[in-house]
Amino acid sequence: MVVYDRTTQLQRQKSDLFDLLIIGGGINGAVSAASLAARGAKVALIDQGDFASSTSQASSNLIWGGIKYLESYEFPLVYKLCRSRNLLLKSYPSMIHQKRFFAPLEQGMGWKRSAPILAIGTWIYWLFGAGKTRPPTYLNLASMQQKEPFLNLNHCNSGIEYSDAMIVEHDARFVFHFIRSAIRAGAAVANYVHSRQSIQQEDGLWQTKVQDLRGGEEYLLRSKVVINAAGPYVDGVNRSNQIGTKTHHLFSKGIHLVVKKFTKQDHIMAFFDNGGRLFFVIPLGTVSIIGTTDTPHVTPDSSVTDQDRDYVLDNINQKFTLTSPLTRQDIIAERCGVRPLVVDSPPPEREADLGQAKGGDWFKLSRKHCLEVDDKRNYISIFGGKLTDCLNIGEEVFAACRKLGVDLRQGQWFGGELYHQQRRFYALADQHNLESFARGKGDLFEPLKDRWWRRYQLDAFDLLDRLLKDKERQQVYIRGGGYPTCELEFVREREMVVTLEDFLRRRTRSELVIGKKGLQEDPDILEVAKILFPDNYQAEYDRYFDLDSKR
Repeated sequence: MVVYDRTTQLQRQKSDLFDLLIIGGGINGAVSAASLAARGAKVALIDQGDFASSTSQASSNLIWGGIKYLESYEFPLVYKLCRSRNLLLKSYPSMIHQKRFFAPLEQGMGWKRSAPILAIGTWIYWLFGAGKTRPPTYLNLASMQQKEPFLNLNHCNSGIEYSDAMIVEHDARFVFHFIRSAIRAGAAVANYVHSRQSIQQEDGLWQTKVQDLRGGEEYLLRSKVVINAAGPYVDGVNRSNQIGTKTHHLFSKGIHLVVKKFTKQDHIMAFFDNGGRLFFVIPLGTVSIIGTTDTPHVTPDSSVTDQDRDYVLDNINQKFTLTSPLTRQDIIAERCGVRPLVVDSPPPEREADLGQAKGGDWFKLSRKHCLEVDDKRNYISIFGGKLTDCLNIGEEVFAACRKLGVDLRQGQWFGGELYHQQRRFYALADQHNLESFARGKGDLFEPLKDRWWRRYQLDAFDLLDRLLKDKERQQVYIRGGGYPTCELEFVREREMVVTLEDFLRRRTRSELVIGKKGLQEDPDILEVAKILFPDNYQAEYDRYFDLDSKR
C-alpha cells in the first residue's frame, strides 16, 4: 500500500539506504524521481520548501516549442522542444491542451522580419512539430478586429495565428503529478527538508546532513548517488558540497500579473513589448495572466517591484483600447521567479556587471538545459530546464545514472491515462449529478468531474464514493472552487500539504485566480484550514495572511 504521510516518508529517509538522493522538488527533480523510481531505483527526494515552490510555480503555464528561437537560428532546440510538446500533448491529454496563439504584427515592435517572412516562419515551426497541431493562419486587419475588438491596431498591418499548448491547471500542480508518481513507484519524498551538506565517505557512499524544517530534527540521508536538481539554487548547493562544475547559472527575473479577464476569445495573445521581448496575455478561467518580464538578476530570490508592475501594465494598456486602463488596483495576484540560464563561466556577483555577461548579449543566451556528471564522485548537476522539456530531462538523468552503475531497468514511466476509465468516471459523475453538490458557490472555474479526473485519476472514483455515502462530507467550500469536505480530507491525507499556502497556491490555483485579498474575505478559508490542519489551523491561517505581524 502506498503511504503518502509525510511523517512516514521522513522515517524512511532516516533509516534506509538509497541508490539516489535528489535535492530539489521542482520540475527537474520531480521528473528525475518519477523516471528513476519507476525503473527500479531506490529514490529519496527532498526540497527546502514545498514542491514547485520556486521557479516551477512562476512560469507562463505554457508548453511550447519556442517559436522565438527560430529567429536566433536555434533550429535543433526548436525541433527538440516541438517534439517534446507533442509527446506531452499525447501523454497527458487531460492536463495539457492545444492552444491557439494570436500574434498581431506591429511595425517596429520586436518583429525583425517582414509579415510574409514571419508567416512562412510559422509554417516552418508547424513542420518542426511534424504537423501535429492545427496549421497556422495569416490574418488581415478585419479578421484581427473581429477576433479581438479591443485590440489597438494603430501600428498593425496584419497578424498570424498558430498553435502551441498550455497546462490546463497550472505549473505547480503539473509538477506535483510527477511527485505523486514517484511516491507511487516507491520513492521516499519530503518537502520542507533542507540539505546542509553532503559528504562522500571512503567507500563511495554519500551521507547528506539534512534538517526537517518543520520539526527541527536533523538526520543523515545515505545514498550512492546525489542528484542536484535545485533549480536556481544548483550553484549554491554545489558550493556547500564542494563540487566544482564548468557550467553555472545566470538569472533572468520574470513576473506575471493576474487581472480579471478582459479579452473576448480563449486564445493566447502574443506581442513584443517595448523592449523587444515576447509578452503574453494568457486566459485562465475568469482571469488573464499578463507578462512576462525578462530582467537580468543576480540572486535566485526575487520579488515584484512597482517598476515591474508599471512596466507590464503600461505595455498591456498600449496594446488594448480598454474602457478603463488597467492599474495596480486591478491586480488580483502576482507571480515572480527567476529563470536559470546556462552559461559556461562563473556568473557576475554584482548587479552592475550583469550587462557585460556573455558580451552583453543577454537575451540571446540559450534556454537549453544540460547535465554535468562527476563520474568519480557519483554526483549529477542539472542546469537550466523547462516544463516543455521535462520528459527529456527524465530520460537524460536515467541514462546518466545507468552510466554511474545504478541498477535500472527500461520501462515506461510517464503518461498512461486510462481513457476507458475516464469515460466510466464521467458517466458515474453525470449519473449522480456531481455538479449539483457545488451549487451555491458561484460559477466554478471548471466542472468538478474535469478537475477530479485530471488531478486524481483513478482516485476520483474513491472521492465520488466518499461524497455519495457520507452527507457530512458533502459540505462545499471556496467560492468559484467548489471543494467538498471529502476532497479536502483527501488532500490532507495524500498530498503532503504542510501550510495553507501549499494548498491555495500550489495544489490548487485558488490564490492565482482569486488573490489573497479575495481569499481573506471568504469565510470558508478558516473552515478549510480546520479540515487541513485540525491541530493548528489558526496558526496556519494567521501565517498565510500574515496576521501575526499585524496584531
